[in-house]
Amino acid sequence: MATASEALGLPAVVLQRTMLPVVKLRHMKLHLARLDAADTPGAIVECGVYRGGSAAALGLFSPKRPLWLYDSFEGLPQPTEKDIGPRKLSVAKQGERDVAKLVRAPGEPLAAIGHCAAEVTDVLQFLTSVLGPDQGRLHLIQGWFEDTVAGEGPDEIAYLHIDGDWYESTKVCLEAFWPRVVPGGVVAVDDYNWWPGCKRAVTEFFAGLSGGKRVLRSHAIVGSGRYMVKR
Repeated sequence: MATASEALGLPAVVLQRTMLPVVKLRHMKLHLARLDAADTPGAIVECGVYRGGSAAALGLFSPKRPLWLYDSFEGLPQPTEKDIGPRKLSVAKQGERDVAKLVRAPGEPLAAIGHCAAEVTDVLQFLTSVLGPDQGRLHLIQGWFEDTVAGEGPDEIAYLHIDGDWYESTKVCLEAFWPRVVPGGVVAVDDYNWWPGCKRAVTEFFAGLSGGKRVLRSHAIVGSGRYMVKR
């Protein structure tokens, strides 16, 4: 019987460096295969890279598209009041804390909470080892989303993967990148059914769009994710 990595056509090390379950990676592969078959233009954008596993998968699933990858590499920032809900955040070496205890006060600068941090040099080395020489395809943008996503980036996006956990992180990525998603393009939000602030950000954002810019269809991914296809 084939292993999960073999079934997906990925090196085993890619699965070792991502927190995404196989079902979400399978959805990525299917979506990108459809986009490539239809010659849909646009880059791949990922917001929330962590150790680079899902970014490597995206790059291998669609080997000719530019990859724009955004992460602070300091770990998750503090949540806000809009993220308070029933879920708890597991913080390494500190047990479980209520999200409410991590909330950033209004006006307080962003600060990492010590979860999902990675070394940017390690991630870059890993990605180039898996994807091959860069040749201008790989764009790794370091910094908080609030400081980076509205700046340098692709003009057209075919596939947008948002894995930022919190309300503000998800909202700022949608605001910056949804207008650049091409018709037929896909937006996948990893934590839609896991963190209440993430779901709230998605719901509010799409509720505020004019009719001509709404999604063609929206479906749950088994687990916590959701994807939308742009009209």
